[in-house]
Amino acid sequence: MLSLTASEYLTENELAAAALADGGTVVNAQTQQRFTWPAEPVVARAFLDQLLRGDLISATRADDLGRALDAAEAALETGNGGAEAGAGLSGLAALFVEEGEGRDGVTASRYAELAATLNGIAGRFE
Repeated sequence: MLSLTASEYLTENELAAAALADGGTVVNAQTQQRFTWPAEPVVARAFLDQLLRGDLISATRADDLGRALDAAEAALETGNGGAEAGAGLSGLAALFVEEGEGRDGVTASRYAELAATLNGIAGRFE
């Protein structure tokens, strides 16, 4: 079986997130299938990798997100500290919405999708 390997162009997080894609069964008029991704930490990390690769996020903000995702993953695995992890993700999501405003199309979309993913993960702790 063939599989992709991580490189400078595609990270392990992006490969793992791609495996989670859901193409659904609905096809639009142009027969272009729409894909969605679940609200999982690895999906947020894939968005982060894309922003880092494009030098579109500060190192401080990336570190903050990495720590928040680590806390969320630990809370999801153990069931402890979920409220605090969820609040941290929600706060970062709001920042990413603000930071995405006024950016170009692809970058704005990545910020918006990252924020939606973080809110989705945070919603699991409510």
